[in-house]
Amino acid sequence: MTIWHCWSRVSLNDDEIIITRNGEQTRMAIREVQRADLLKEYFGVVV
Repeated sequence: MTIWHCWSRVSLNDDEIIITRNGEQTRMAIREVQRADLLKEYFGVVV
């Protein structure tokens, strides 16, 4: 799944979250973070 928001992209796959903002890529293991908390922190939304 890919979410676009304010020039940012969040890609979720089986074992990691990839956040791309302004050409910078951040990768996080899903097991280390709650998805809803991550999205709320970065984008102010809860999915």
